Amino acid sequence: MRELKKLSPYIFLFVITGLTALYTLLGERGSDSFNKEKQSVGIADTTAITSVTLQANNKTTKLKKEPNGKWLVNNKYEAREKLISLLFFGLNKIEVKRPVADNKKEGVVKNLKQDGVKVSVESSDNRDVFYVLSNENDVNSTYFLAEGSSDPVIVFVPGVKGDLSELASLQEQDWRSRVLFNSSPRSLQKVSVSFPAAPSENFTIVSKGNKFEVENLPAQDSSKIHRYLMLYGVTNVDKYIVDGKDTIVNQLHNGKPFSTIQVDDIVDNLSKTVDIYLDPWKQGKIYAIIRNTGELVTLNPELTNYLLVKKSFFAPSNK
Repeated sequence: MRELKKLSPYIFLFVITGLTALYTLLGERGSDSFNKEKQSVGIADTTAITSVTLQANNKTTKLKKEPNGKWLVNNKYEAREKLISLLFFGLNKIEVKRPVADNKKEGVVKNLKQDGVKVSVESSDNRDVFYVLSNENDVNSTYFLAEGSSDPVIVFVPGVKGDLSELASLQEQDWRSRVLFNSSPRSLQKVSVSFPAAPSENFTIVSKGNKFEVENLPAQDSSKIHRYLMLYGVTNVDKYIVDGKDTIVNQLHNGKPFSTIQVDDIVDNLSKTVDIYLDPWKQGKIYAIIRNTGELVTLNPELTNYLLVKKSFFAPSNK
């Protein structure tokens, strides 16, 4: 009897552990339909996707794949490759976390259709349509409803922080490519940089055979020229300004550009002339007007400084 009392706590623990295991096993057996649903949410072959249409707040953004493999935004702009890759990763890896409770289904369905983003994914042989909406109770998950279904679920992308609906809610200007200059030393023909306030520091780099030279500079460092030209393949726009554009442009035109960069490329649509302005409101921004398109953008000040070197920069360093 004394031995039984000693063993009682262990017997209790054994019983509780056994019941827990049994509950888990039965729960897993009873969730077969949920697991099947979990497997069917993601899009298995994202390489077959030909277009993605995003509809929210009476606005539509269409991402369409061109025959050359490039993606366009609303048939106007080249899309940001990194964002397209992120979208496809999410569509492929998305999983169901749990179904929405029965007593909340009706309200969630209403909110999804009223405030959510309608996503239409066209593939070569299939079409998937669903709604997504931020989950206010969990910033790393999203409400999801397949078109034609009345059973919303909560989904997530394993290993990725954030809400899938935030990506789907991006507008036209957010999806478009941020590339300002997309030239490489292989395609560049000429780069001219001028400074209205210091014309003696203007310079032009031209392609001559298999090398580049700075015009009218007796001694020059070819390695500096090469490193400088590499910037024309990585310089991006910070932001395209649409709202309030005319007001800002009018203010910028009251003064002269700090600098003008002209790029001549073998590929015509890569040739570009850009006027760069310092911020007249002294908020630390760098504005640029792309003459070819009339677009107004902001640039990263640090990277812009590397572009706006003076002619003397290319002279050999004194040792």
